[in-house]
Amino acid sequence: MKPNTMIPIFMPAIRKGLAVGFITASALVHELLEARNEKRLLRLQKQLAKYRLLIIDELAYVHYRQPALDAVRGLLTTLRAWVYHRNIQPAVR
Repeated sequence: MKPNTMIPIFMPAIRKGLAVGFITASALVHELLEARNEKRLLRLQKQLAKYRLLIIDELAYVHYRQPALDAVRGLLTTLRAWVYHRNIQPAVR
């Protein structure tokens, strides 16, 4: 996704004072695997949970191996639980 196409997504949230995060899928996978290897995965998940809006870009362009798939699957499961418990309506574009 081009950065200028994301402006209508994240700018209203920023104007409302919400915490907004942006990361590419490949960077997220790298961070997840590194955090898992360093036994700080829970800390990273808590850090990501602080964002009210988390934009994960280029999800379709990452070639996943099994460890990366496991890390992403675990994060998405955790995010889904947080969304449910916070009663947040997820928005996917």
